[in-house]
Amino acid sequence: VVGEFELGSHDIRSAMFGINGGGERVYGAFNVSYFESEFDLSADDSAGSEDDLEEALSINTRLAWQAMENLQIGLSARHVGRETETDGFDFSGGPAQGLAIDDASLSDSEVSSLGLQVMLQSLDARLVTRLSWQRTETELDAKFFGDEGKRTRTALESRFDMNDRHSLTGFVEWEDEQFRNLYPFDPSQAGEQTRELFGYGVEYRAQLADATYANVSLRQDDGDQFDDATT
Repeated sequence: VVGEFELGSHDIRSAMFGINGGGERVYGAFNVSYFESEFDLSADDSAGSEDDLEEALSINTRLAWQAMENLQIGLSARHVGRETETDGFDFSGGPAQGLAIDDASLSDSEVSSLGLQVMLQSLDARLVTRLSWQRTETELDAKFFGDEGKRTRTALESRFDMNDRHSLTGFVEWEDEQFRNLYPFDPSQAGEQTRELFGYGVEYRAQLADATYANVSLRQDDGDQFDDATT
């Protein structure tokens, strides 16, 4: 168990609490942190002076399970929420033209992610295969502009150690992205945008001498919004 609390200038206050532990087969961790501060960056306080408040809450958790001697399963989750008061700008043509002024501008943002990983070892741990999946969702709302997005990534990787000096890895991954403008200026921005990417390849690594290594890889990326690429 670990905890801490901090105070600083600009009314900064932060706190963190975490707990982790487990046994040979199950291990878990949980962490939560909070941060806030107040500050004023405006150049013109003729309409009133106010401090802008920023608050952020972050929660992280993960769990690892040794299901079998050669099979491990991991779960992870994360959420970050942030609220920020900001200043506007003076476009009146007066002496504060273009400078920050106090107003009620505000932005809210959230990021959430969930992940899964499965690792399997075989052939006396010479063959290691990993399957991973992650989903991330984001949202930004500033009352006049903002967006929300989603990203899903699935990957499969398998590495074979031929001996202590040579290994061969094959991999394949798929990624899907979605994006939407919360405040479109015209109908062309109103629809949801999507993009998909499918990539695969191989990699060879060798230790030629005590301090000499070689790495050769070949990758193919096939996307629906741009030309395919070979690297």
